[in-house]
Amino acid sequence: MTESPDGRPLDSPELFCRDFAAVLDARGVSVREAAERSNWSKSAIGNARTGPRLPRADLVTTVLAAVGVPAPEVREWARRHAALAAAPAAPASPTTAPARLSATVSADVAAPATGAPTARDATETPRTGGTEPASAPAGGTEPTGAEEPKGRTARAVVVAVLATALVAGGAGWLAARTLGAPAAASAGPAVVTVQNKVALGAEDLVEDSGPAYLSSRAIAFCGPRGCKEDGTDVVSGAMLPATCTVVGERMWNYNLDSPVAHNPHRVESELWYRVTWPDGRSGYLSEVYLEPGSRGGLGLPACS
Repeated sequence: MTESPDGRPLDSPELFCRDFAAVLDARGVSVREAAERSNWSKSAIGNARTGPRLPRADLVTTVLAAVGVPAPEVREWARRHAALAAAPAAPASPTTAPARLSATVSADVAAPATGAPTARDATETPRTGGTEPASAPAGGTEPTGAEEPKGRTARAVVVAVLATALVAGGAGWLAARTLGAPAAASAGPAVVTVQNKVALGAEDLVEDSGPAYLSSRAIAFCGPRGCKEDGTDVVSGAMLPATCTVVGERMWNYNLDSPVAHNPHRVESELWYRVTWPDGRSGYLSEVYLEPGSRGGLGLPACS
């Protein structure tokens, strides 16, 4: 890090972002919670935490105020941001993509509705219409290492249920997929594999910090909108039987403010699958949350 003549580290966008993340961590506020309180998207807040680019001033001040930082401290952050924004740009130090994001958009999209919050990306002017990626199940917290064994247990239950589904009618599709053949029209359920990841930069595809989940409607941002099916959180690798498809709200698995438009993992779609949970409940899951081989409808009928 560059130092001043007296040996103190000079401020930089990278240091600014680390300090911003430290404030949220010190207050025990996850990126998901910060997104829900501030109406900024998880991807925008995640980018502000990790840097290395200087985030938008209004994002920083809005999030800090929303998580309870006193107004005088928020004003100090605004002054610090203004000083960095006015300084000559310095070359950013090389960084590597984290194995697990602090927050992204995994692809939930904030679709504005009357009284519904609108998620906004870090370098994009806030919108009054349209949809943007922001996965934010209400009241959720980011996964921790201590929670992973529980997740593995849940996935094991899902796999056990799927064995029955495969015997009932999905085995033919699974065999065709394994052999690389196109999926034929399915008379029974097909098995889809979750890929809860976000496309970042030129070629990265990394796990979203927040799980995907089933929704009672084929719309985005269901946590705050009251359509999340509670207890249906899933992460990459989970397999679920799908029975039909429906056209719903458009979803993305990348940040709208990303300057890179050609990441091969980027996908957006209006197609949703109705999938079955092990306890018999069913709900919708956007195909952007699925592995490439599970997209495209798989010959399933339209949901009635």
